[in-house]
Amino acid sequence: MRDAEKTEKISAFVDDVIENKDVVLLDILWMYTYTVNIQSSSGYNNNIDKFRQLFGRTCVRNLQKKYNLERAKIKEKMTEFLDFLYTMPKFLYKENFDNDRKLLTNILTDKASEIFLKNVRNSIKDLSDLDKKILSFVLNYIPIRIQEPIKRGDIAYFEIKSMKEWTDIFNLLFNEELKVYDERLDEPGFKPIWTSRGFRIYSRPGPHESFCQLGDELVKIGVGYWTFYISSKGYVDIEFLIPYPIYEAVEDYRDELLTIKNFEEKINEVEKEIVRRERREEWGLEDLE
Repeated sequence: MRDAEKTEKISAFVDDVIENKDVVLLDILWMYTYTVNIQSSSGYNNNIDKFRQLFGRTCVRNLQKKYNLERAKIKEKMTEFLDFLYTMPKFLYKENFDNDRKLLTNILTDKASEIFLKNVRNSIKDLSDLDKKILSFVLNYIPIRIQEPIKRGDIAYFEIKSMKEWTDIFNLLFNEELKVYDERLDEPGFKPIWTSRGFRIYSRPGPHESFCQLGDELVKIGVGYWTFYISSKGYVDIEFLIPYPIYEAVEDYRDELLTIKNFEEKINEVEKEIVRRERREEWGLEDLE
């Protein structure tokens, strides 16, 4: 299919979504766009079936947390998205990968960015005390921990690779007890290795501790998405992604959030305490009172 035909199909679909004010379907489009933008061509094309399964899983979680939708409604909206996607045979396929994702990104950004940000601004006007803490923490911690967004052409985002670590820091800083969920997303993989005793097969466990309450709350607020990265060999990392335009938009509301004095100094102390805890656990001392 030629670029002109793809452009026409994508533009028409996005226009329909906007005209119908279908915020759920629009969110699915944004999730898909950001998710394909963090993949490599080899990672995607070597693992298309795994990509589809993982996108389905992470998309369902994002939609449940953000909109509190029933699974039947999510299935309906995902089916609408897939019906559109399959009108473009070989979309993102091999040599088309970079060009196709750029095409999708540019059209969606051009047509739907302002609606995207308007929805975010509306969602953060009525936050719970916990959500204000979380958003304030993230806005203050990103400049220290990540500093600069990742850029892929016209798209930019912050990538949090270990939300569990961020959760530990948040809990200590605010004396909270946000949870970490241990969920296996796929079955263990198997890797052949040559040893001095000959050929051996070793298992590689599937990804664990994939999701955290901290990330779920950010999804609910509308600040980011659960997503994933697949290597060319099929290894999976579950990540949290905050689009840079959203980060800029919520920055405007910083004065309405919790002010954390001496934030960087407090973070340094919390990180030191986490290291101490890890050492005590290694030496079997954590359970001693």
